[in-house]
Amino acid sequence: MGVSKYDNEAAHRCIEQNYALDNPKSIDLLLRHLPYMQERRFNGDYAAPDILIDLGTAISNADLTDRQRQVLRLVYFEDMKQRDVAISFGITAPTANLYKRLLAQKIAAVFESWARKNEGYSLTVGA
Repeated sequence: MGVSKYDNEAAHRCIEQNYALDNPKSIDLLLRHLPYMQERRFNGDYAAPDILIDLGTAISNADLTDRQRQVLRLVYFEDMKQRDVAISFGITAPTANLYKRLLAQKIAAVFESWARKNEGYSLTVGA
């Protein structure tokens, strides 16, 4: 049996460099790149499933409101445009954008908390 040349730690570092997970803008980017990250799982990238599992846990722990969860699902998982989300909820587009920003902040705060506790992530903001 051969030895694997896959460096899981290097893959995690690469993802952390591309997506500073304690930063709301990077959380937004990661959420927009979900299909790409899911595809990486099937192409032998062992770090991608770890990040996806942690993202799911962070979403669960982020104390999102029901409306924020709805916006998360519609915008990131169902690829609905923000203006369409606003119309379907009977709110303004800036309000839909506010929900999106707040949910990214809450998810990033979970990753920041993990980083401060040395639970597998590096702190990139307010270090």
